Amino acid sequence: MEYYDIVFEGLSSHRIDSFISNELNINKTNIINSHFHSPYCGDLEFNENIVFKELFSYPNTGNMHIAFLQLDKQYTDIMLIISSDENDIEITLNIEQTQFTDSDFNNIKAVFKRIKTRYNLKCIYLGDDNTEKEYAILTV
Repeated sequence: MEYYDIVFEGLSSHRIDSFISNELNINKTNIINSHFHSPYCGDLEFNENIVFKELFSYPNTGNMHIAFLQLDKQYTDIMLIISSDENDIEITLNIEQTQFTDSDFNNIKAVFKRIKTRYNLKCIYLGDDNTEKEYAILTV
C-alpha cells in the first residue's frame, strides 16, 4: 500500500489541544489505539483528560491510530504522529493514497489555507510517504 503524508508544521504548543479536539475532532470514539509518554506519568494512552500542551512543550513524540477523520471529506484508518522540539510541534497524518481522487487536491487546499491561517502555521504540505517538503504534491 502507498500512503500520503499530510504535514502540519509550526503548531504552537499553546494551540495543540484546540487543534486536536476542534480542528481534527479527535476524541475517544475515533481512536483505535495511541501511545504517548510523559516524564511525570510514564506511558499514556489517549483519554479526554490528556493535556497535549503539557506533553509537547518539550521534545517528545506520540502517535494515534485513528478510525476516521474529517478534513475536506472523511478519511479512514489514519496514523497520526505528533513530534515536538523546544519551539514547534509537527503533526503528520498518514493516509492511504487510494482515499484521494484528483478533485480532492483542490478541495483540501482550501481546508489547508483555512487551517494555516487559523493556527498561524508555518506550512502544510501533502506528499508521498516520508517525502521532503520541496517534493510535495501540494504545499500551502
